[in-house]
Amino acid sequence: MTITLPPALDALIARKMSSGLYVDTTEVVREALRQMESRESALNWLRQEAAVGFDQLDRGESVEMNRDVFKNHFRNRRQATCPSVCSGLDDCYRVRQRFYSDSLESLLTR
Repeated sequence: MTITLPPALDALIARKMSSGLYVDTTEVVREALRQMESRESALNWLRQEAAVGFDQLDRGESVEMNRDVFKNHFRNRRQATCPSVCSGLDDCYRVRQRFYSDSLESLLTR
């Protein structure tokens, strides 16, 4: 497979390789694809969780909780479903942690 990248992405790959973390362009692209897959899995999980939550709200099944209780509840649900969300990706937890922290923070500050 041959891929043609714009100069900015080509330079990014070169910087990643010069960092010493990657031996060649294949490793950089492979890692980027793994992270993309992990983010997509995490986003799908978040959408499913949101749909469940909205359905519960529609049925009047809600519980008041403060921010810290909500964050702990959310974190516990996320950790409990990790195997189905991760699909075996090694870097799943790190990527999901950052993604969900950002997503949760944006939800709580609206």
